Amino acid sequence: MFGQFQPEIMMKRTFYTITLAMFIGLGTLMAQSHSNMVIQFQTLGNCAICKIRIEAKLALTEGVIAADWDYNNDVTTVEYDEEVTDAFQIMHAVADTGHDTEWYAAPDSMYALLIGSCCEYERTINYSNVQIGYLSLMGLWVYPVGITEIREPVSVSLYPTIASDAISVELKGSMLDQNALLTIYSMKGTKMCEHNLAASEGNRIDVSSMANGQYLAVVSIGSEICSRTKIIITH
Repeated sequence: MFGQFQPEIMMKRTFYTITLAMFIGLGTLMAQSHSNMVIQFQTLGNCAICKIRIEAKLALTEGVIAADWDYNNDVTTVEYDEEVTDAFQIMHAVADTGHDTEWYAAPDSMYALLIGSCCEYERTINYSNVQIGYLSLMGLWVYPVGITEIREPVSVSLYPTIASDAISVELKGSMLDQNALLTIYSMKGTKMCEHNLAASEGNRIDVSSMANGQYLAVVSIGSEICSRTKIIITH
């Protein structure tokens, strides 16, 4: 009798094995296709109520998986699905609650709601300096409102990208009848220096007085970005 049922048992085992393999394979595929990212950015606040407000807003933000505001260091950490949202929307969502973020200030109307409460914080971020930045975890460049990437063809050559005393910039293109500007920022977005650039000529920029480290070299014409390059200064 046992011999008559053995093929059926073997078939069931084979079915279970194939089914289990399919589930394992599907789980692996889902894990590989899921695209979670983590970003950290400065967020000003004062107290536990601020923490509740910031984290509650992010919990309602589509695509956010987890969020934490550390009020000892004024840092918000957010894990999110990059296929659903991005760093811009996340920081705007926090700012809209009345809390200044690293790149975006809270609307005055929202900040006014905090005045006179334990949530009222000192607005210490200087947004005239925090104008542009590179979010290395995201691979995103963040610009202030009104700044766009240029659409007209402009060729920018910047070399060397690892420099000790100077970098050279050459420009070619149809929009160079306007004034071009090279701005060098720290990796935190603070403006370090500015230099006017001459069209189609070699522009030698002295960086000998700048400290060793990584910087952002941004070439712009008016409110449009022509080029963005990460440079390393080492003396």
